[in-house]
Amino acid sequence: MGSGSNWSNLRGRAAGKWQLPLLAVSLVMLAGALYRIRPTPRRIPFEQSLAYLDTLMAGRFYDRAQTVARVFLQRTDLDESQRAQVELRMGRALYGAWQFATRRSAEQAAAIVEHFRAVEHASHDAAPLTADDLAHVGLCLNGGGAGVPPGQRGYDAAGCGPTGNRRACSG
Repeated sequence: MGSGSNWSNLRGRAAGKWQLPLLAVSLVMLAGALYRIRPTPRRIPFEQSLAYLDTLMAGRFYDRAQTVARVFLQRTDLDESQRAQVELRMGRALYGAWQFATRRSAEQAAAIVEHFRAVEHASHDAAPLTADDLAHVGLCLNGGGAGVPPGQRGYDAAGCGPTGNRRACSG
């Protein structure tokens, strides 16, 4: 009779407490279900991202364009031509910000040249350098445009400024 009374005591104590373990199990299952049905983050298509970078630079939001380009350059899933396109836009964004900066440094000019050279080493069909890009590289390599008035920066990059050979640039 001793083992029967132990069983009835245990049954009496656990009679009203089965809800707590069931609640714990159901909460764990609910959390698992919510985790499983959550939406997965989608990647923005690459072409749309490039268009966004171009729009930022057209609006002269060069700092924001640099931030977005840095994020893309950290991605490992870009192929060589895509990386070259982002490097090109990064170089243009850096130059755009540098063009309007009140203080310029040789480090900034070197970073601009580095991004344009990365484009040059990649496939030329993916992101061809324009004449403006090459003029920007020339300006950065030519002392960084220190002392050049803002209206003559591109003019001096070709060596056609006040100290350059005007006859060679006129025709």
